[in-house]
Order: sequence, then C-alpha cells, then structure tokens
Amino acid sequence: MFIGTFEHNIDGKNRVFIPAEFREELGQSFILKLYPSKKFPSIQLYRKQDYKEKTQPAMIGRPHPDKMRDALAMSFLAANSTACDSHGRITINPTIGKRAKIEGKCIFVGFGEYIEIMSPEVYDSYIEKLYDDNEQYEQAFSQEAEAYREMTAEGKFIDMQQNSVDGVE
Repeated sequence: MFIGTFEHNIDGKNRVFIPAEFREELGQSFILKLYPSKKFPSIQLYRKQDYKEKTQPAMIGRPHPDKMRDALAMSFLAANSTACDSHGRITINPTIGKRAKIEGKCIFVGFGEYIEIMSPEVYDSYIEKLYDDNEQYEQAFSQEAEAYREMTAEGKFIDMQQNSVDGVE
C-alpha cells in the first residue's frame, strides 16, 4: 500500500528519485500515466497488475465507438511502462511533465493503490480543496448532530434498524 507524501527535485535531464518507501512496492517495472485534469493534473504510477485490472473495464462493453475510443485514450494515450534506473530515478517525459505542470520540484503522494506525482502548486490547491470539502462535511455533520440532540431532548429516538423515529405521531 502506498502511503505518505514526499517532495523531490527534478534534475536537468527530467529525472526524479522515486521515494525508497515506494520503490519496492512498485516493483521492477511499472506504469507511468498522465492524469489529465484542468484543476489538478498529475502523473500517476501504478503496479502493472493493478493497472491491468483498472483498465480492463475500458476495453469491454462500450457500445459507441467514440466512447470506447475516449475510454481507451484516458487509459492509454499518455501512459507507458517504465522502470527506475540503478539510482532509483525515473525520467519524466517532457510532454507529460508539461501537461502535469511539473517542473523543477514535485511531490509524491501515496493514494493506497497508486502514487500521484504533483507540482507543489497543484498539491497546495488540492489540499485547499480537501480542506474546503472537509469544512462542508463538518458543517453538515454538525447540523445532523444538532438535529439528533434536539430529537433526543424531545424524547424522540431513532431506531436505526427500522429507520423510523419513535415518539413521533
């Protein structure tokens, strides 16, 4: 499982060290893929077997040729098999790096089953989005908790198995 956040410099030949914590888990050879996004572009790294399982649905069951082409493009257009050199580095294709807005420095983030490589700016924007989303979640949770406290104070109890409220006529 890929867990953790690491910042690394990219050298003049577009090489970057894969964090040691991730190298063994990735295996000898793995998939490097552009994640195209207007707000949060990144490069994703997958173990080969995980990527094969992830992309299998894109190759079957699509009735419309254009939709199938788009699904395949999202999976394979900017993806390639790669491996670390003897120093634990990979070379980021300049075109993919440019599309992911990665230049000079990058941040590796473990997302459980895969790794994302982001520019520091994209990483900061993504963290801000998570904070904003979390604040909205906390507000909604607070409202639910307050409603629950009011109901229990009034003698109304929620039966979770029946999905009903006792004490309400």
